[in-house]
Parts: sequence; structure tokens; C-alpha cells
Amino acid sequence: MIAGLRTLGRFYKDKFKLACQGHGGGGDGIHRTDFERAQYYYSRAVEKSNRADISALNDLGLLFYTAIEIKESNTEIHLFNEGELQLFRQDARKLFNESLGVCADQQRAPYNLGLTFFSEKEYKKGYVISRVPRRRRTGRCRQIERCPVIYNTI
Repeated sequence: MIAGLRTLGRFYKDKFKLACQGHGGGGDGIHRTDFERAQYYYSRAVEKSNRADISALNDLGLLFYTAIEIKESNTEIHLFNEGELQLFRQDARKLFNESLGVCADQQRAPYNLGLTFFSEKEYKKGYVISRVPRRRRTGRCRQIERCPVIYNTI
């Protein structure tokens, strides 16, 4: 169930990202709708996992970061206002920190957390956070034990 929700979320996130890159507009609301659908599916995955699935937490945080990244790379896109983008940045950081709380032995959350600071030109802080040393494995990180390296799909 959670994997299916994450797959649908990824589909709409990628559709949103490709549409923004290809058309540079979004005045008709189509791109924002794709973002909202992705947010819905990722949020449901987080809820269904009782906020214990690090992949679902990281995916939702990365969706918020994707909106920030698109705005920074193309100033012609006006899908979100500055207030929304600041909320996305805060929510992304909360989700990445929550993911680290569930399982500190992962690479994806610190890397993504570092990206949120890089986007605000806080390079030193972003670098330090993204280079957090790996901690000893615990039984709570079963997802990591199957796949010791998790990379972003950006």
C-alpha cells in the first residue's frame, strides 16, 4: 500500500517537474495540480506508515524542495508565492529531521537537508549537515539494511 502511494506520488512529482521544465508557464494551473496530487499521495504514504517510513518522509520533503528548486532555476514560473516557498522549505526541513529521528543511519535525509540550506546560500551549514557521519546501525533501520546507499531521484 505504502509503496503504491509513493509510486503515484513520484509519478505526479516527475510530471510536475517535467511540465515546468518544458513549458515554463503554469498559468492554467495544470502544473500546480500535479504538485498537489503528488503531495496528496506522499502525505497518505506518510500517514499510512504512522510516520515511520523514512522513504515516504524523504519523498514528501523532496517534493517540497523540488518546488523551491524549480522556482530558483526558472524565474518565469509563478506557481507559488514567496510565503508558500518559505513554508515548503520549513516543511522539508521538518520532514528530513523527522526521517533522521526514525533512522539516523541514512544518507538521503542529511543530503536533502543540506540542499535546503544551500538553496538559501547557507553553504557552510548545508555542507556540515550533509556530511553528518554515519552512525552505528540499529534495529530500527531495516530499510537501510537491505540497501545501504539511498540516493535522490532528482
